Amino acid sequence: MNRTWQIAHAMTVASLLETVRRRELYVLLILVVVMTVAARAFTVFGVTGLEMFVKDMAFTGVGMFSTIIGVLIAARQLPEEIQRRTIYPMLARPITRWQFLVAKFLAAWSSAYLCFLVLNLAALLLLLALRIPVRLIFVQHLVLKAFAFSWLSGFTICLTIYMSPGAAATVAMLLSFGSGVFARAFTMTYVGHPLLNIPVNIVYALLPHYSLFDLTAKVVYDWDPIHPAVMLFLMLYGVGIGLFWLYVGWRRFQTQPI
Repeated sequence: MNRTWQIAHAMTVASLLETVRRRELYVLLILVVVMTVAARAFTVFGVTGLEMFVKDMAFTGVGMFSTIIGVLIAARQLPEEIQRRTIYPMLARPITRWQFLVAKFLAAWSSAYLCFLVLNLAALLLLLALRIPVRLIFVQHLVLKAFAFSWLSGFTICLTIYMSPGAAATVAMLLSFGSGVFARAFTMTYVGHPLLNIPVNIVYALLPHYSLFDLTAKVVYDWDPIHPAVMLFLMLYGVGIGLFWLYVGWRRFQTQPI
C-alpha cells in the first residue's frame, strides 16, 4: 500500500505539472478574469434583486468548465503514456498494472479537483466583492464535488481502455452533463415488478449519477446544509462507484497488449 501511495504521489505531481505545461490553469485564470469583468458590469446598474442570477451564472460556469477539464485530464492519462512509450519503463520497474492504474486515477482526481477549487475560489471572491453572501452549504458543495470527480475520473479512465481517447471524452461528457436526464428517464420507463427490483436497483446504481453530487442550485437558492447522513452516503457512494469503474477498466488493462 505504501508503494502504491508513493507511485500515486509521483504521478500526481507529474499530472499537475503537465496541466500547468498545457496552460490549462492559464485558461482558468482567463475565465476568472472574464467572469470578473462580466460581473463588474452589473455594478453599473446595481445588483439589487439579481443576487441569485449572478450566483447562478458564476457557479454554473464553474461546474461546467471544471467538468470539461476533469474529463480531458482523465482521458489523457493512459493514452499519452502509451503514445509517448513512457509506460514501458514504468511497468519495467516493480510496479503492477493495478498500482499504475490507481496512481493515474488519483492523479486525474486530484488535478481535476484542484482546477475546480481554483474556479470556485475565483467565483467566491467575485461574489464577496459584489457583497453577495454565500451560505454554509457552499462548503458541502465543495466537499461533495471532490467525490463527484472520483466517479468522473474512474469512469473516464475506464472508457479510455475500451475506446479511443476522443470517443471516451465525448461519452464521459455526455453522461456527465446528461446524468440527471438519463436517471429520470430510467425511473419513468421502469414498471415495478417484485422479481426485477433487485437487478433494476443494481443497474440504477451503476448508471451515471454525476448530478447527485451537484449542489449548485441549492447554493444559489441559499438552502440550509443537507443532513450529515446524506453527505456520508454520497461520499461513500462516490468513492465506491469510482473504484468500481476503475476495476472494470483494470480487468481489461491487465491483459491488454500495450
